[in-house]
Amino acid sequence: MSSHNELHEQKEALMASEKFHEAIRVIEQIIAAEGLNDDLSVSLGRMQLRAGNPKAALAAVVDIAPSSDKYLDAMLVTGHAYKALNQLEDAAGAYGILVDCGSPHLQAVGFWSLVDLKTRKLSDHEVEKLKAFVKQHESSPDVRYLA
Repeated sequence: MSSHNELHEQKEALMASEKFHEAIRVIEQIIAAEGLNDDLSVSLGRMQLRAGNPKAALAAVVDIAPSSDKYLDAMLVTGHAYKALNQLEDAAGAYGILVDCGSPHLQAVGFWSLVDLKTRKLSDHEVEKLKAFVKQHESSPDVRYLA
């Protein structure tokens, strides 16, 4: 059986090479050996999403608490999973958490993801938040593409 370090290295290599199903299998082996934690939950959620399993992606991240340092990552996975399931208001709710998080980079990701919900119109409140955000951070390379 592989050592824990070897499994983690294998997981990273598989994720980087976009071998999603294999990565899921290795993540599940790590969870069986070490137990579940928020980092593994997010990794599993991302891989399930990339493998075309949005319901499994949601299941992987659903228990991550708002106090976790992986919560915002979990909300991005959640938003993308809901988008894949065509549950656009639920996706917008998850992306809205990123918009309100305080990190300009993650806020930009949240706004970009909201705009990318192509069949959902932004609310007036979301448009105003986006305009204020772009104005405040227009010189930042993280958000320049939103202008």
